[in-house]
Amino acid sequence: MKAPSAATRGLCGSLALATTFVTLVAGMSTAALPQDEPRMPSFTPRALDGSSFSSRSLAGSVALIDFWATWCEPCLQEIPQWNALHDRYRRQGLEVLGIAVQSGTDVELRVSVEKLDIKYPIVVGDEDVVKGFGGIRGFPATFLVDRNGRIYKKYLGKYLSKHARIERDIQHLLRAESVVSRRARNPAHPIP
Repeated sequence: MKAPSAATRGLCGSLALATTFVTLVAGMSTAALPQDEPRMPSFTPRALDGSSFSSRSLAGSVALIDFWATWCEPCLQEIPQWNALHDRYRRQGLEVLGIAVQSGTDVELRVSVEKLDIKYPIVVGDEDVVKGFGGIRGFPATFLVDRNGRIYKKYLGKYLSKHARIERDIQHLLRAESVVSRRARNPAHPIP
């Protein structure tokens, strides 16, 4: 994908700032989705090494999927938190995936990923992946997906309580789903 022009970056930055302001004022910084609502779309974007990534590899995991761009300052500021969540919860079943969009050539993106010390997989998003998630109206846009492939919540923009809220939601999904797994293995002894 070609890097956006300065005018597009300025418009997207303004849009991200406006989204953040509106979510802070309106108190609608996250959106919990009904249980029967959207499933994570099936997608196979290109990984930075040229191989193909399959969303099927996320099956059975809680997944944090972050749409970001190399020119988006709020996106870049979130990367250390995603690294920390990746390190803290991956053994418990969390997968973190970055989907880079509008971020220049693969070479430019690889340089950015290395410079930013991103510890989780990064793939190159395209219009089909963006559409599959219902469209992205601003950056950063982060989705939390449960082990059954349902989109649990989406988080738009950057705001003060975002990372704490996402971590609580991750803990909730990991805890709730581990209880369900234990009940399924031993239905005669339900867990309260």
